[in-house]
Amino acid sequence: MPFAMTQRRMIFGISMVLFAIFSNALPGFLPVGNLLSLLQSAAIVDVLGTGMAIIVISREINKHLSKVLFREFWMSTKLFPFLR
Repeated sequence: MPFAMTQRRMIFGISMVLFAIFSNALPGFLPVGNLLSLLQSAAIVDVLGTGMAIIVISREINKHLSKVLFREFWMSTKLFPFLR
């Protein structure tokens, strides 16, 4: 099996195509500062998503979970204003 189209390869390919389109179409997309800003913005969602996955996998989800996650996100934007 020299080349198998897996979901991981499809997502990577689509991401690379979108990156190429945005870097050509938008003049301010490619600078390092903008890419770091994108990574910082995605890091918040990644941390919250990881926490949600752990809670769902452990079957400890309840009605107060969304309130706790929103409060943590709100506190992080207040403590670190560059995340806005």
